[in-house]
Amino acid sequence: VMMTFGELVGMEEAVEQLEAEYREGIADLRAAVDDPSEVVISVIETAASGGAAPGQFYVSGNANGSVETVLRAAGFARPAPQLEVTERTYYTVEVLQEHDADLLIRPVSGQGSADDEEENTEAILGSPLWGLLNAVEKGQAVDISSEATFGYGYTVRLTFIDTLMELLQALDTSGDLSTVDIALPEPIVEDAGMLTAADVGLEEPAPNSVELVEVTDECRVIRHASGETCAPLDPVRIVSLDVGTITDNLIALDRKPIGSNTYDE
Repeated sequence: VMMTFGELVGMEEAVEQLEAEYREGIADLRAAVDDPSEVVISVIETAASGGAAPGQFYVSGNANGSVETVLRAAGFARPAPQLEVTERTYYTVEVLQEHDADLLIRPVSGQGSADDEEENTEAILGSPLWGLLNAVEKGQAVDISSEATFGYGYTVRLTFIDTLMELLQALDTSGDLSTVDIALPEPIVEDAGMLTAADVGLEEPAPNSVELVEVTDECRVIRHASGETCAPLDPVRIVSLDVGTITDNLIALDRKPIGSNTYDE
């Protein structure tokens, strides 16, 4: 999928470089611990903007999202309930213990009202059950920015790999993440993304509805649902109509769009 995207904008070599960086990052994660399958990593969210009510947390269930993709590719273990979900699933605070781990990650959203987010956060983090979690007691629970890790594209995946490496190194050094300052870059867009099926162990997707037919001296002929388009050989002014599947990859390929929608639109 990503290579098809690279062909459409004439940047196949750049896509190959991104794939190489991603695979190198996964190899680094695997080498950061003796046995990734022995390290349990839990990811839970409490954001009101994600639909959680006070006293609820949820697991995204997005198997193709960047966080899940990276954890699976690196071979880390997950709490049993998180292996079973295939869609966003909500839980009450009473079952927090089932989501305990060696490393507990809570993506924090910047969306939603501050009052709602504070109420939700207090209902979970202020619960005695939160304090009883092994990860919390050992200082191995940490918040990260969901805006900088939510999506499907290489930019997001590489960001999460860097963050996870920092956390694993801190665990190896002191075993306590309470003083770790996670320096995530500000997101370029609200959300982002795309993925390659091979990287995440998925079956090949159905044939893409967009196909590069030929490259002439004047343009790239692209066949799509509405016919064919003669696209410029070196497109510069590009508008993305899907921040979730296009914008992140354009940015990763150094083709910053002149316009893009957001998840609020």
